[in-house]
Amino acid sequence: MPPHFCLLVGTCRTSPGGGKSKMQVDHGGEGSGGIVPVTRFTTDAFAPQDRFAAWREEHPLSPSRFMESRPETEFRARTAWFSLGPRPLHFTDISAQHWQRTARHLRDDMEAVVVNVRFTGGARGDMDGTALSVPGGSVIITDFRREQSHFSENCSCLALLLSREEIDAMTGGASAHGMALQPDAARLILANAARIKERALAGTLRLDQAGRADQTLVSLLHAGIAGQLGHRLDRDTALVAAREQVLRDIEDNLGSPTLTVGRLARRAGLSRSSLYRLFEEENGIQAWIRHRRLERVAAVLGAPGPQPTIGALADRWGFCDAAYLGRLFREAYGKTPGEYRAQAAEAREP
Repeated sequence: MPPHFCLLVGTCRTSPGGGKSKMQVDHGGEGSGGIVPVTRFTTDAFAPQDRFAAWREEHPLSPSRFMESRPETEFRARTAWFSLGPRPLHFTDISAQHWQRTARHLRDDMEAVVVNVRFTGGARGDMDGTALSVPGGSVIITDFRREQSHFSENCSCLALLLSREEIDAMTGGASAHGMALQPDAARLILANAARIKERALAGTLRLDQAGRADQTLVSLLHAGIAGQLGHRLDRDTALVAAREQVLRDIEDNLGSPTLTVGRLARRAGLSRSSLYRLFEEENGIQAWIRHRRLERVAAVLGAPGPQPTIGALADRWGFCDAAYLGRLFREAYGKTPGEYRAQAAEAREP
């Protein structure tokens, strides 16, 4: 990775207006059971007039160090970043801004290619001659060796960095500057990135899982670019992308009676045997579906408020009856659904 974007952990420093920024590591690596450490930065502690300057000057990964930026409204930013192996991922919730990288900036020798995964908030502008206009839910590729000028709405996004060698391998050497991936490819990347973020911020993403998470995310990006350019994928990348498609289909149809192995295989373009092999670590595709359905049931049972009957939960999440759900739930959680619900309610009592 370029040295400009090395993962940095800052300390409290005095802001231009006398405030303090607190870049704090939430989870402490090896000392916390091998959990991926997460560092956060927020402008909330600053006076409104000082927030933009604090973000530009104190945030070690602020892209404004390499571009001109001008807030459209009162500025705010909250960021969290962590590393998947050698690759930093930078998640940001930020107010609307105008961005510009001109020939003057290109003299900084910034070699990175940045993949902008936009969970919310659109963007429009000019990417060195390529018109850009995308809604939230898009994935855009930006080459920092090229000029750009665009407006970004209030957004929640991820910045993922690729080396020059990685992007050239994906595109065959063709320029990807300003490329917006097709919606189907973008949806898979967005869903995968959201899962990574959720696990990292919850402190459940382990260091020994980081490499695979990085490989999966980059493979999905490779698959999206290849599909857009009409390139063939190598077998390993194609299988990673197929697995993510299956996972997305499972989540979208978890309670549906049409969620079958045959349907999943057809949609992914795989044979049943190939699909089973993709989920060998989970004891097979049907075991994974059952696991995810039981997690949904547990989430409902553990939530406050009115509760459905066990029979209604069985019907909602694809179990043949309450007795069958109860047996599987006890095997997975060591207690009946009723006991689990009662313990959750007791734990909520003051």
